[in-house]
Amino acid sequence: MFSPAVLGKTPRARAPFGKAQPLMIPYKGLNARSPFSTMGSEYAIALNNVLVETYGLRCRKGWQKWATGLPGTTPVKTIMHYFPATAVPAPSTAKMPLQFSDYMVVTPRATHAPSPGKLFAAKGGFVYDVTAGGPGPWVAQSGISGLTDFWHTCNLQNIAGAFLIATNEGGGYAIYNGANWVTPTQGTAVGQIEGCDPALFCYVIT
Repeated sequence: MFSPAVLGKTPRARAPFGKAQPLMIPYKGLNARSPFSTMGSEYAIALNNVLVETYGLRCRKGWQKWATGLPGTTPVKTIMHYFPATAVPAPSTAKMPLQFSDYMVVTPRATHAPSPGKLFAAKGGFVYDVTAGGPGPWVAQSGISGLTDFWHTCNLQNIAGAFLIATNEGGGYAIYNGANWVTPTQGTAVGQIEGCDPALFCYVIT
């Protein structure tokens, strides 16, 4: 049943050509600021369809349509979010399952609630309020226009209130004050821009 070992027929052990190296999960998420040479393994340089949560990383569980039937055939180019300090996120109705593994892999998200504040979509030369979601109907917002559908935005709050400031890559400047869009003009009066034409603005940052 067993043969005696023969030196000439016994295969020699091969030298290892590699070594398993355990790597830390990038639990701190994406780092687009630090140089790669000094970045620790707890950071990721790219995350696709991955969400950072309290106990580690979780794969995105899919997507769902929010607003459908917007006029025109061109795609939405910009999503603008008006988020004042008074806006409070709606509490989630999803229940935490007992098994941690189920929470990370299996359990679906609850139906998404409307975004706190306001949500605007730019397409076809118009801007639409899509906060409520669904099939519409959708009416273009007045007081805002641009040469393209690409907008740069930022939220700004001061003693006068909360504002969403938007500038267009093709030129244009508009402010949402929580109720209406306003297009400031050049001048010295209250609400006007002094020293330059706001119609030429193309980028905004705070």
